[in-house]
Formats: sequence, structure tokens, C-alpha cells
Amino acid sequence: ISLYNKYDSWANKKFFSPGITEKDLMIKKDGFLANGIALTGIIILLFLAYFLHLRILFYYEITLILLIVGLAIPIYFIKKHIEKIIFITHIVTTVVTLGFILKLGGLLSSAGLLLTGLSLVVFSVALQNVKYSAWVAITYILTIIIAAVLQPVLTIPDEMTPQKNLLV
Repeated sequence: ISLYNKYDSWANKKFFSPGITEKDLMIKKDGFLANGIALTGIIILLFLAYFLHLRILFYYEITLILLIVGLAIPIYFIKKHIEKIIFITHIVTTVVTLGFILKLGGLLSSAGLLLTGLSLVVFSVALQNVKYSAWVAITYILTIIIAAVLQPVLTIPDEMTPQKNLLV
């Protein structure tokens, strides 16, 4: 708890600006922390994909890094309606993830990318906007349905062996 208190004190100083609402300040602080934690995992997977020669997964991790950094920059400067930018980023990330799931041959051979969409649904709850969370969840469900329907026509790339799929 002490570590979080230190972070909260630092984040209050860093993200507070005149005119910012308490809700938007909380979203900025929580989003910054969540993105930092997510980036740590993404960078680990980036190196793992690189060393396992999983080119498609490597590009996916680069794409996620660009989306997170692209989200972080405007959030730092804006004061209102931060949840709209995060919402749009969640939708875009969910759709991009579907593209990579399809490139990797479908749900069963996509190295767990399905969990990225699920994590976005969970993270959207922090926006405290039921409508946004519902749309992220609907988008996620649609991506699963699309991937399942297309599964019979997808091919697994040679780089994604069953052993590598289980490892990552």
C-alpha cells in the first residue's frame, strides 16, 4: 500500500491541472499506471517473440506499444473527456487484435491474443462509463464471433508451431 501511496502522490502532482475534474484526474492516474504495467508485459513478449522468430507476434507487440504511447501523449495534455480517447483506443486495439488473430491462423493458434481483448473490457470499467464499457465488450464479442466463423478458412503460419503457441 505504501508504494501505491507514493505513486498516487507523485501522479497527483504530475497530472493535476486547473480545471481538471476529479474523475478525469483519476482516469489519468489509473490509466498511466495500467499502461505502465501493460507496457512491461508487452515489452517482455516483444523480446520473446523476437527470440522465438515469431514475426507476426513481434509486429503485434510493436503495434500495441505504438497504441499505448499514442494514447499516453494526448492524455497528458488534455483536461476533459479523457475517457473518449481511451474508449476509441480500446476499440481500435480490439479490432487490430482481431487482425493479428486472423494472421496467426485463428483463436487456437494466436498465442492468447484473445486475452488482450478481454483485458480491454476489464480496463474499460475504470472509465466509469457503462455505455463505453458495453461497446468495448460488444466489439470484443464480435471479434471472437468473426474469428470463430473464419476459422475454417484460416491457415496457421509456419512460424507459429504448437510449441511456440503454448510458450507465449
